[in-house]
Amino acid sequence: VDLQPGNGRAWLALGMADLLQGDLGSAKEQLAHAAKHMPEHLGSWIALGWVQLLQGDVDAAETSFKAALTADPNF
Repeated sequence: VDLQPGNGRAWLALGMADLLQGDLGSAKEQLAHAAKHMPEHLGSWIALGWVQLLQGDVDAAETSFKAALTADPNF
């Protein structure tokens, strides 16, 4: 991400690694960057939504899940 800060896949990888380590705060931040840079990537929105849900932020999780449905209504 230092070399290519707009690379959503890199942000996604960092976010998922943080999630696996249990660092929800950092995972949320990284996954938000992934979703920002890849708004059509459903997995980024869903992962972000799950982190938000695990943090107890139901409203933010709903917004992220709805973003995934907006990107692909058949999801």
